[in-house]
Amino acid sequence: MDKQELQMAKKLNASFRVLDAISDMNSSYIHVDWSDIKAAMDGNDLAWSGAGQAEGTDGIVEAAKRAMASFSDDSLKMMNAVCISFACSAHEKLQKVTRAVDEIRACVQPDAMIVWGMMFDGQIDSGGKVTVIGFGRCSDSV
Repeated sequence: MDKQELQMAKKLNASFRVLDAISDMNSSYIHVDWSDIKAAMDGNDLAWSGAGQAEGTDGIVEAAKRAMASFSDDSLKMMNAVCISFACSAHEKLQKVTRAVDEIRACVQPDAMIVWGMMFDGQIDSGGKVTVIGFGRCSDSV
């Protein structure tokens, strides 16, 4: 295996780990399953991922903003499907998570498919972690 093939294999491995992490049903309150991911990927040939983390009262919303900040404006314009995973305290309010989903929705195409899940992490006291995977098509490029 040459150097380029090895780098591609590492990227694919990292991508599969992200997909596996967002579909973790063991600690999920609301989970993204593989059929959700497959539906989001359907017809798309591009994928991007980003993550954010923040603490505090509005930490989950801030974490979503940080995750979206990792994407370029061009990639955001191309996203027509998004899978989101929230990892937060069991005390987190569902209202804040839906606010965070709305923050993400505002960044992508208005008719983008949005699938999200929420899992509880006993090591998080406030705020949380957000993982976003966006999908799009080359033909939608700006």
